[in-house]
Amino acid sequence: ATIENRGLIHALAGLAIGNGGRTLLCTEGDLRVDAPSVLNIFDGALELGGNTGLLGTGTLAFNGTMTVNADSDITLPATLSVSPAGIVTFNGPGTVTNLSVMTLSNDVINAEFTNGGTIVAHTTNSINGPFFNDVGGTLSVDGTGPDSFLSIAAGFSNAGEINLFGGGGWRTRLTVS
Repeated sequence: ATIENRGLIHALAGLAIGNGGRTLLCTEGDLRVDAPSVLNIFDGALELGGNTGLLGTGTLAFNGTMTVNADSDITLPATLSVSPAGIVTFNGPGTVTNLSVMTLSNDVINAEFTNGGTIVAHTTNSINGPFFNDVGGTLSVDGTGPDSFLSIAAGFSNAGEINLFGGGGWRTRLTVS
């Protein structure tokens, strides 16, 4: 079943959308999260597109096992924190541009991906499409607990900053193939 948003989903306080077995179609509508609120989307699929407005200063959290499809180019704005807290797979064919603070944990990015914000990778993650860490972008692999591994399958271009952290016996690894 599909849930189609052509208007506005506005999180003024904590809001959770249970999406298991469904697709939340937001290629024409807006998602707005006002700080300090969190919009939690649990499971299923989320379709985003060039006409999707990602608005606000809160946190957009993807939980459970989820697929986020960029039907066309999308930008995660600097004002919005993005937290793929579950096991999340990002797919194209659109390019995903991150200008926000994005924390990866057991996530896969199968789309062209440009980072102009901050990415912090914990646990095991992979970027399988073309990756560009833009000027002002920071990519951090944080192995200060637990072990953290980031695999970039298609090589990448870096014009920003890359940080590798480890400590307390935890391992950190950035693998480029």
